Amino acid sequence: MKLKFGQVVGGLIILIVLIFALANFASVEINVIFTVIKAPLFLVIIGCLLLGMLAQFLFSFFRRTTRK
Repeated sequence: MKLKFGQVVGGLIILIVLIFALANFASVEINVIFTVIKAPLFLVIIGCLLLGMLAQFLFSFFRRTTRK
C-alpha cells in the first residue's frame, strides 16, 4: 500500500501535537472574572491559538465585505 504525501504530513502533525501536549501537561489556573478554571497548559495554549485564528478570520471577513 502506497502512502500519500498528505497522509505522511498528517501523521507528522499528529506526532508533533502529541509531543507538544505531553511536554505541556502541567495544570494551570485561569482566573476568569468570578471563577477559577484549572486546565492543562497545552489546552490553554491551543485555546488561545484558536481564539486568535477566529479573531483574524472575523477581522479579514468584515474587511473584505466592507470593501465591496
